[in-house]
Amino acid sequence: MRSLAKAVSSSDPSRMKTQRNKYVGKFSKLFIRFRVSFIKLFKEYTTTPLDPERIDAFNGRTKALLNTEISVPGKGIIDDYVSISYASGQSRAAQFLKPFGIDAAVGNTPADEDVLKILRQRNYTALGGITDDMSKTITREITDGVLNGESVPKISKRLREKVGMSKTRAETFAQTEVMYSYNTAARAQYERYGLTEVQWLTSNDGRVCSLCAPLHGKIFKMGEAPPIPRHPNCRCVLLPVIGDRNAV
Repeated sequence: MRSLAKAVSSSDPSRMKTQRNKYVGKFSKLFIRFRVSFIKLFKEYTTTPLDPERIDAFNGRTKALLNTEISVPGKGIIDDYVSISYASGQSRAAQFLKPFGIDAAVGNTPADEDVLKILRQRNYTALGGITDDMSKTITREITDGVLNGESVPKISKRLREKVGMSKTRAETFAQTEVMYSYNTAARAQYERYGLTEVQWLTSNDGRVCSLCAPLHGKIFKMGEAPPIPRHPNCRCVLLPVIGDRNAV
């Protein structure tokens, strides 16, 4: 039974580092732009004391801003990068299969298109969860601040911090979902060509977590490997294992 584990570069086995960074960067810019617009809006609404009516109006404007600055452009980014990540997973899996004498086709079948729709919706839902939580957090922080008699600068500082935390959450989401789409495509390639086993490969560096390190090099029957990505920011991949065919 042979696999490519020793022949594959462990530092970035998926070769997706650039795509991960690009996807993260795209979402980082959205949240930075939102923060600038949001703080400007907050200053506009705090030129006079915040009463319940003004808080409601501000919350409505904030939701609209989240939609125009993050949700709408974010959907376009998701559409592009889910497709890119899925295609990369297909291509990389084809490269892994070639040494075994399998010339895997690359390109989407109707089944792949259905999977892509599901992957996009998964990303839309995740992003929607982040923006919904942001809206609730902003409302809560402003309401609590006003009720506690806090100054506008103090409330503003806390709001900046909360938006920053949401930005970090979005970056984690982006990096993780790139690898989810990649691994979904790679696994589909293996199944398409009749593979029955796969081997887990980590990046095998100082950043590998205690959850994934014990899995490095382990062989699993198709469908029995742990979920991959294993956790947020996971960089692991699955390699093909094919009977007694010799790999180069």
